[in-house]
Amino acid sequence: MKFTKEQLAEARKTNLYDYMLANHGDMVIKVGNSLRFASNHSVSIKYGYSGFYDFANGNSGNSIDFLVKYLDYSISDAVFALINSSNQVSSSSTTAIQQSIKAGFPRQGSNAARKVIDYLKNRGLDEPLILNLLKAGLLYQDDHSNAVFINRERTYAEIRGTQGTSFKSQRKPAGSDKFWYFNPPNSSVFPQECYICESCIDAMSLFTLLQKNAFYISIGGVGNKQAIDTIKQLPIKPILAVDNDIAGDNCRQQNADMAHIVPKFKDWNEDLIALRGND
Repeated sequence: MKFTKEQLAEARKTNLYDYMLANHGDMVIKVGNSLRFASNHSVSIKYGYSGFYDFANGNSGNSIDFLVKYLDYSISDAVFALINSSNQVSSSSTTAIQQSIKAGFPRQGSNAARKVIDYLKNRGLDEPLILNLLKAGLLYQDDHSNAVFINRERTYAEIRGTQGTSFKSQRKPAGSDKFWYFNPPNSSVFPQECYICESCIDAMSLFTLLQKNAFYISIGGVGNKQAIDTIKQLPIKPILAVDNDIAGDNCRQQNADMAHIVPKFKDWNEDLIALRGND
């Protein structure tokens, strides 16, 4: 999760034109061989260039600077998002993000993620946090209006239905040591702790409750022991934050060497909804 000097240098040189078309195509318009912000035409991203120029004030910067300044990415989110794009996106078309998603993951829908946003807001989550994850490429709406939480490396995703109860969630790939994570937007200090939750919605809910500088991780259920073992090896303090149920109790007993916190109700989303219902 902590980037190296080499990764920082690589991210700075990433083709920002291709990245914006692949991940934020609805925010830009093509003008000749450049992209301009739909809401601010003075900001220009030239084709094949790893940065931007603002004709209104003369400001310029590299690809990381742009994502942090104009899209509210944290520095670490910007670095990993750009590296992933550089390694996996081979086209500047609006379908490029599809080429970066491993086989078996859902296709990104062509429409805005309004159903995903509305669904997560109904779960008590704040729209700015939802929008930040969408901007960072850690969440998208597929062509069946499901919410797809996908990690920076495009090796793991959790899929949750937004329409009715017929489709709750699933995890891909099953039985691996991969996981989904995020850290607070605009964080300038590298977190020293990480909270291990059972779902992405729980991870978002826990951040909303704690408002603490940490990594918030989802392993897609307590059965993903491989992911827990992998996280334990990271140079950061892991804290179990799994559900308040029998499976969660078993997980805490099996990982007695780890610190843990337990939700008051079944999970952190239920805690969040209960808190906001009492506001």
